[in-house]
This record gives sequence, C-alpha cells and structure tokens, in this order.
Amino acid sequence: MKQKLLPYIKKIGIAFAIAYTLFIIISGVTFQFYIKPNLNNYKSKIEVLVSQATGQRIKINSLEARWDFINPEIALNEVVFFDNQNNITLELKEISADFSWLSPFYLSPTLSEIRLQTPNSLPIIS
Repeated sequence: MKQKLLPYIKKIGIAFAIAYTLFIIISGVTFQFYIKPNLNNYKSKIEVLVSQATGQRIKINSLEARWDFINPEIALNEVVFFDNQNNITLELKEISADFSWLSPFYLSPTLSEIRLQTPNSLPIIS
C-alpha cells in the first residue's frame, strides 16, 4: 500500500514546490515593476488606514519599496503623529515593514519584521 502511494506523494510535492516557486517569481516581478513604481499613489490611502488603526492623525512624507535580502520591504519615511489638537506627539524618521513569504499560507499579507527608526517623542503640553 505504501509503495503505491509514494509516487503520488512525490508528484504532489514536486507540483507544490513548482507552484510555490512560480508564485515567488511572479510576486517578485509584480513588486519590482508594478508596486514599487506606483507606491506613492497609495500614500493617502495608507495615511487614512494607519490613522484609523491608531486613532491619531498621521502624515507620511514619502514611501519607499526595496528588498531586504529576499523579503520585499516597504518603508514609510518621516512619519509624524498628531493629537486631537493637531500638536505633534511623535516623529519617526522611518517605519519599515518586511513582508513574509509565508503570507500565501495565511491567505493575507503577513509581516516578518517591523522597524521604527529614530523616534522623537515630543512632550505634550496641556
């Protein structure tokens, strides 16, 4: 019985490896030639989504896409957080996020790492 199943398991494994490799290649090409050149078109939408998630208004100066070894990375440059009175509460030189290649298994974008660079917390004056 095991002898009969073994060739099918090998074929399924090979097919899975080929499909996943094609997915990585297509994702890399899409990232490099579609997402990267058009990234700043999404800046205002990202500002709105992050503002809703944090409950504070934020301003992003620019966006940058790059590769971190084998992971695609998106960086938000010069991010400023504002309170309800429009005072600056936090300034970050950069927030960068690496996307994991395990995202297809989770069926949603998954981050492998988030880095905050050069935070500058400002005192709140009441």
